[in-house]
Amino acid sequence: MTHERAGHPARADDLVDVSALVDAYATTVPDLDDPAQQVVFGTSGHRGSSLSGSFNEPHILAMTQAICEYRAGQGITGIALRTRGSVPGITAEQFAEAADGAKVNCPVSQALTGTTITLSAEFVEA
Repeated sequence: MTHERAGHPARADDLVDVSALVDAYATTVPDLDDPAQQVVFGTSGHRGSSLSGSFNEPHILAMTQAICEYRAGQGITGIALRTRGSVPGITAEQFAEAADGAKVNCPVSQALTGTTITLSAEFVEA
């Protein structure tokens, strides 16, 4: 069911102070004993706000740590990249070369120096 205001301009009371939102994200320390400030997920994603102390940098750090600990516990030690594409005017070899260049020059890949990163690039004829 569509909300009655779907497709209409936002009202003034719908808007947030973006500077305050960003500031609260970086400076608010959640109260871990307050259920309203704990990380909660719903079917369409996280339902928190930095303004209410329920989605702040400490939440991201805790989730990242939990993911890293889970991956380590599962024996996951690397990253696998997969790409599949069709680019008119280039060969499969050129596609593979471009994909490898993107992997090597990617800022994330560079930040993860020492992590095994594998690449699977599949060229699909146009």
